[in-house]
Amino acid sequence: MIPFSDHIEAASLAAGRTFSRVLFLDLETRSELDLRTVDADTYARHHSTEIMCARWAVGDGRIQHWDETYFETLLDACPLLSDPETLVCVHNAEFEPKIFRYVLDLDIEVERLLDSAAIARAAGLPGALDDLAKFFGGAKDAEGHRSMLKLCKPRKPSKANPDIFWRPDTKADDFALMYTYCGWDVHWMRHAMERMPPLSEFETRVYWATYKMNHRGFPVDVPSAERLWQIVQRVRAAMSDDMERRHGFTLGQTAKIAEFLGLESVAKAPLRDLLKDPSLPKEHRAVALARQTFAKTSVDKLKQFIARAETTGSVHDGVMYGAAERTLRFAGRGVQPQNIPRGMGAKQIELFSILFEEGALEMIWGDDTLQAIADALRGLIAKLGALINVGDYSQIEARLLAWVVGDKALLGAFARGEDPYKMMASKIYGKPVETITGSERFMGKQTVLGCGYGLGGGGFTGMLDTTYDVQIEREEADTIVAAYRKNAPEVVAFWKRLEKALLAASNRVGTELVIIKGRLSIKFTREDRFFIRLPSGRKLRYYEVKKTPTRRGVDWSCFGRLKHGGGYGRVKIYGGALTGHIVQSAARDVVAEAMVNLDTKGHELVLTVHDELVGMDGDNYAEFEQEMQTPPAWLVDFPLAVEVFQTERYSK
Repeated sequence: MIPFSDHIEAASLAAGRTFSRVLFLDLETRSELDLRTVDADTYARHHSTEIMCARWAVGDGRIQHWDETYFETLLDACPLLSDPETLVCVHNAEFEPKIFRYVLDLDIEVERLLDSAAIARAAGLPGALDDLAKFFGGAKDAEGHRSMLKLCKPRKPSKANPDIFWRPDTKADDFALMYTYCGWDVHWMRHAMERMPPLSEFETRVYWATYKMNHRGFPVDVPSAERLWQIVQRVRAAMSDDMERRHGFTLGQTAKIAEFLGLESVAKAPLRDLLKDPSLPKEHRAVALARQTFAKTSVDKLKQFIARAETTGSVHDGVMYGAAERTLRFAGRGVQPQNIPRGMGAKQIELFSILFEEGALEMIWGDDTLQAIADALRGLIAKLGALINVGDYSQIEARLLAWVVGDKALLGAFARGEDPYKMMASKIYGKPVETITGSERFMGKQTVLGCGYGLGGGGFTGMLDTTYDVQIEREEADTIVAAYRKNAPEVVAFWKRLEKALLAASNRVGTELVIIKGRLSIKFTREDRFFIRLPSGRKLRYYEVKKTPTRRGVDWSCFGRLKHGGGYGRVKIYGGALTGHIVQSAARDVVAEAMVNLDTKGHELVLTVHDELVGMDGDNYAEFEQEMQTPPAWLVDFPLAVEVFQTERYSK
């Protein structure tokens, strides 16, 4: 077990101050608002939001409790919440500190926070507490969870009970179950923290920068979002009315549309497959296309922008630290800014804004109005009168893959400014680079990024279909994969090198073996656990590792997130998969170091999207650009390329 003193020492070192103890705490709250539709900041600010109960423990002491029926306040019952020498450990620390601030009028600075979810993800373990507890032998308190969900939401008032919430005197059994559930959270949070390594000083600073980014929030042009949503509703209504006049059913009557088209459902995939049929009657094609356009979900982000930003003008908590467990890639949450369509460039968004202000969107785009709005969504991230700084690490994964495997020819091409995706497409399609089309370049890009991590033909077709809604035949996919492996011998050799290192390290438990001098190493800390030390020094950790002898050699598996169906279980590990983990982790570490440096210098970062950083301090553009273009000290002999620009509205 890892003593709490290790977490205290690590936090003290990072903060440059002394902490003495850890307070583990969990709250249960209720509100008229639904956390699924608003961010935690909006939820905590609302007048109806209240604390129902709290459970906490100091170090390994007994779990203590406070309920809403007590005469004393929570701050009186738990004075260590206000103690500057006490670290407050909560699970997902974007939530409780906001409740402290807006409900208890208590500000806890980020340096005093320990986030057990973030620490779990940094250790390569599940971030959700139920899954984390299960990993350590716990079981989910399903009854308590159901009661908590029941009590946290408004109820329908009646003559006998006009209250909009259940109270301890009207639902005593459910409150008792919720109290136990709250204590369960504290117990398993503390249990996990005893067994997980603390964040390093650098990762602590990455977490702080992410926390401050989320607290700051990214600005949204709410008035424009509201007007665009009105247009979306008007266009959908007009489309639906037209369909009803023509065929007797609206675009919302999915069963009747499916019957008309001869489909079992009008879900995305069946409609897409139907529209690929060249013999489809014109009338059927028109109905299918209309339903496809009507159901475009990307424009529904407008509702999320409005709901989450209408209080402060900004969307808070849009970025999750280490959401991709193990690699610690950042991801979006709430409005999911990572999933906003790439859409229009800066000049197109500027033109769109002019036409929008003139009320000419529907006149110019006609039936394509919904698509145009979806393509312009990024431009709603704006603070009128202010400039946004955007920095994007160009082709960072492709460059890092070449750097890690030692492909000097490809590194040279990058250094000369050549396009690796066109180069790969040239090899796939057997034509000169200068004649490669946009669609061929797209396929070259997906080949470089996907096949470099060991995807076979089936995996490649699945990736294209799931991620990009692009379909190709398996035979074509197999040809592409074969072309990649033939023209990337250094990558294929690196996969084999990793598998040999994995086997060698498993036979020398406790010894750290070098894979690439000064860049990569591997160590089994016990027979079923190992880590890979990255170029940055960070460790990729693997648990419950098993090796199974086969006729072909050795098959490896470990504990991990399942790709299909969600949840956790046994996942395969092999040279290609490990290569993906290493490269994606290294790319994340490049972004993270820039985040920390910019945050340390006071830049107002508001977003990180894939390999981009977005900041609001337009007056300090020169320093922003310099920091983005300065590679980490560990990234030597690397052709770093960064596109940095300023804009009034966020764009690609």
